[in-house]
Amino acid sequence: MSMPALVLTSVLLASCGEEEKKVPLSCEYDPHDWFDNPTSTLLRTEEGAFDFDPAGSASTGREGTWDAEAGEMEWTESYAEGFYLVDLEGMGTGTIAENGDLDLYTRHNITDVLGAVWAERYHYERTGCEGSTSIADWTLDRDPDRGPPAGSVEHVWSTEIVADDEIHARLEMTVDTSGGEMASVQEAVYREDVAMVLETHIGDGAYTKNETWQYDGTGVGTWVQQGEPYGYPQDYNGVDTYYFDGSWLTDFWGYEVGTTDAVTHWVLLYLYDGSAEGTLWLIYNGREYNCEIIIYDDGRCRAICEGGLDIQC
Repeated sequence: MSMPALVLTSVLLASCGEEEKKVPLSCEYDPHDWFDNPTSTLLRTEEGAFDFDPAGSASTGREGTWDAEAGEMEWTESYAEGFYLVDLEGMGTGTIAENGDLDLYTRHNITDVLGAVWAERYHYERTGCEGSTSIADWTLDRDPDRGPPAGSVEHVWSTEIVADDEIHARLEMTVDTSGGEMASVQEAVYREDVAMVLETHIGDGAYTKNETWQYDGTGVGTWVQQGEPYGYPQDYNGVDTYYFDGSWLTDFWGYEVGTTDAVTHWVLLYLYDGSAEGTLWLIYNGREYNCEIIIYDDGRCRAICEGGLDIQC
């Protein structure tokens, strides 16, 4: 529930030798005890340092420093055993205001279980309840407040705090598909009881997906894809299930375009390295086949079917 309009939610601040004082938040809502953002880190900072366990079971600890006068922060993050990420090293520069407003650039250097290391740059801006979060590909040693490196792709989400227990975000962009460029809209809802509910729409109904993600790092998504806009001979619908270790199971059917006549059924378990194994049922040249399918981590695909049919895909 939101607080009454005349009662301002506050961040508590204390200086050495001074009594604790209240600074009103510029937004009437206060999600910062559960929503992971720079303001929630500020709330857990004492004498310029923080060390806490963020919400969810994936991250097991965040430890670092925030120098408000210099506008600089550094931190490390650790993850639970069995999760697909190993650690994160972060640094940032900018402003985390006591009233919840933001203008902060951060760089995250991330290491996964395969030993791969990559960087992402975040730019958080918020005044009152509304703002934006941009996410860009970055390089490991590039300051986050510099211009983007060559080839970097940036996605800018608009954000709005709409209640004490709910945040909305929206991303509009253009995506390249086999059917050409299409408009894409993603709408996310973050809640205290569910990590994220995400809707994705591409084209004029060409592709729609609805995902629900939990704080334990797992999720499920249902999707529908029309074949014609993509130049595919089939329409598809499926269910994707995402697991803590970065693996995911996809189970989908393919139909003759514009009909309910099933012609394929795929069930594949993808590992985090991109390889997969599963089953494929299909109608090929008027005959039904049941197949075992393997997808290698380099993208090659092979289906070994009853009756001697061997498909390289």
